[in-house]
Amino acid sequence: MLSDNRLLMFFLLIAIMLVVGTLFGQILKKFKQPSIVGELIGGILLGPTILQYCSFWSSSFFSDIELTTSELNYFLQFGMILFMFISGLKINKSFLMERRRIVLFTSFFGMLIPLILGISVALWLPEVFNVPDGPYNILYIVFIGIALSISALPVIIKTLTDMDMIETELGNIIIGSAIIDDIMGWTMFICLVNTFVYNGQISDIFIFLLKLSFFILVIFTAGVKISKKIYNMFENCSTAIYISITIALLMVISTIAEKIGIHPFFAAFLFGIALKKEYDSRAALIETKTTLQAITTGFFAPLFFISVGMKVNLIKDFNLELVLIILFIAFLGKIAGSSIGAALSGIKWIDALVIGVGMNSRGAIEIIVASVAVDFGIIERQMYVALIIMAVITSLVGGPLIKILMKAPQNWIRKR
Repeated sequence: MLSDNRLLMFFLLIAIMLVVGTLFGQILKKFKQPSIVGELIGGILLGPTILQYCSFWSSSFFSDIELTTSELNYFLQFGMILFMFISGLKINKSFLMERRRIVLFTSFFGMLIPLILGISVALWLPEVFNVPDGPYNILYIVFIGIALSISALPVIIKTLTDMDMIETELGNIIIGSAIIDDIMGWTMFICLVNTFVYNGQISDIFIFLLKLSFFILVIFTAGVKISKKIYNMFENCSTAIYISITIALLMVISTIAEKIGIHPFFAAFLFGIALKKEYDSRAALIETKTTLQAITTGFFAPLFFISVGMKVNLIKDFNLELVLIILFIAFLGKIAGSSIGAALSGIKWIDALVIGVGMNSRGAIEIIVASVAVDFGIIERQMYVALIIMAVITSLVGGPLIKILMKAPQNWIRKR
């Protein structure tokens, strides 16, 4: 248990993080930008980038309780399990089947090209990318490729909603492709983490993939059936009871996942996908989803993303050359890859380019992946900072770039 003083400081830290994160998040939303960007900026202002120059503030407060304490980390991880579960509930599996050719082409090339570019440049410029010596250098390089190839579904959905494109054909293609990217990116990342953490060989990835496939199968079959039966047992209960049941199920799933080497964030994401139909068909679960979404987006998500900003030291760990290269590869690889894939599936080039730009937002998922990677020691601080900056900039410019492209003639935009 925390001492009385540390407990008070813990409570005060949560309060300060919430106030600053909410304030800056709302300011960015006024400018039609994702709130997570504001939360990151607020975290940077509270973190070592700024506070190292404010000796009184840093010595009187942040010296008493560090961000890396296990208490705060566990608290934030619990919140992000809920966040990933809610993200999974937003995924429409039926749409993936309806537009599977376009979605598969877009997502495949949208991941393949930045993955190859990231790995190639890291091999070409190992000193710039701070590639470590030893047996894990290949894992470091592969992670760079994975980090540059994923998209961020929550930010993409927010951007398309703000632009009134969420119900258009192009909007749905972008969302469907981002869904595949999220699933594939997390799968590759979890394989990488499993190999790194458990000192496995590259060949062990295949064994892990079998375990992962079995876990996914169980989630979508037995997991759904058991959950339905449990929900049926409490059919006429209040929303509060459903929230308790949902969190309990999530904790059980996360525990099993952690035990077999699968990250709980990914397990929660899969569980959300599996239960989407159930949550869309029951009135009580719809209300449960609304309540959990309000809790995660209004409380846990701001805390997590502001904590990311508080870990970043943009002065000490900032490497301009690395940041510029990461940004160049991220923009070129994702936009070109997704655009080529969409064009090969039969989309006109101008619309394929809109899809490519829409897929380029990294945002929340990139930040979560980078945070997990730095916590496990897969990447070092300079790469972490470069990836955070890339996630912020790609999230900021997505909307404005789409607006410019949408002014081009003969756009293929129509309501579904």
